Amino acid sequence: TVPPVRIDQGRISGADPAARVQWELRAAALVVDAGRQQVQLERVEGKFYERGTLLITFTAPRGVFRMATRDILLSGGVRARAASRRQVAAERMQWSAARRLLIATGHVRLVQDRVTMRADRLESDIGLRKTRLMGNITVTVRE
Repeated sequence: TVPPVRIDQGRISGADPAARVQWELRAAALVVDAGRQQVQLERVEGKFYERGTLLITFTAPRGVFRMATRDILLSGGVRARAASRRQVAAERMQWSAARRLLIATGHVRLVQDRVTMRADRLESDIGLRKTRLMGNITVTVRE
């Protein structure tokens, strides 16, 4: 087996067939584990794009990029801000590349303008345009 390799201050990105960046992850440290086909990330910042337009930015203390599936798992308190001005905070967030689905779990908070929604789980497209909340949902509207 090949031992993991640590890289300080690194970046991983993926592009569409037209060579436009679709997503990028920057991290203070990346630990590449070829045997497990994954990259562990520390202090992660990321961006997702659609046809060259920025859709969402996010930060997390920790993350894992799975090379085979291109799934991204973030943990430790994740914060995301979409171009739609929606903001999400959760304990964990996962991007399922095959399903093109963003899943947030653990003390989920979705904020837009004066409305704050809390739930156990959120499922959404990557731009937070179509979101679905599940479990113990509360809605608060500020005056």
